[in-house]
Amino acid sequence: MSDAGADAILAYAEALALSDSSGIATMPISRLGAREIARIVLGPASQLFAATTRGERVELDDAEEIAAVVAATRALGPSKAGVLNDTIDVEHIPQHLL
Repeated sequence: MSDAGADAILAYAEALALSDSSGIATMPISRLGAREIARIVLGPASQLFAATTRGERVELDDAEEIAAVVAATRALGPSKAGVLNDTIDVEHIPQHLL
């Protein structure tokens, strides 16, 4: 997944934790070199990390999937998601999705 996708998922996980709630995120993954979709449950106790990979890359991002995660984050309200720009690097998320 690209930086934009990872940033969107991490921002959503943080907003869920700050609001003491949980949700499901749909994200693209690469399995055996093919693009597949995974659904993950995120909540206050979720532990996630993002890391740079090397080697052959499969194009995973879908603007609609990223937009859905950004919308879910924003739906938690400005008081919950307002700190995200200070803690999560959102520079990779296309501006039209923010």
